[in-house]
Amino acid sequence: MAIQHDPALITYADSAQGIDIEMLNGGSGPDFWAVNSLDGTILIGLLVSFSVADFLTCDEQREIVVIDFVTVPAALQGNIDGASGFFEWGNPEGTPPLDNLIVIDGTTSVDPVMEPILYELTPQ
Repeated sequence: MAIQHDPALITYADSAQGIDIEMLNGGSGPDFWAVNSLDGTILIGLLVSFSVADFLTCDEQREIVVIDFVTVPAALQGNIDGASGFFEWGNPEGTPPLDNLIVIDGTTSVDPVMEPILYELTPQ
């Protein structure tokens, strides 16, 4: 999974597995989990189970990851109106370009439909 943000406004601080991911495999979490931050993009690699002992259904919204960001102070200093941006899914301008992809049963893949997410920063 890849999600982009404007690094002039916010920067990646930390991440944690979402509750639905933590509960996989009897509460031990997924068999593979990796998070990397690179140039305004967060990349998340996830493999539920090497042995197909568990699975994640997509019949309702699932919490996959909780990502914490911090604001870039210079972006808001003296700005009384605040700022906004979007979290965009994928990383089409990256090298190599990355798209979000779900692989089912080791051979079948689907492209999930993901909408951009608006965020707003308000100075206090």
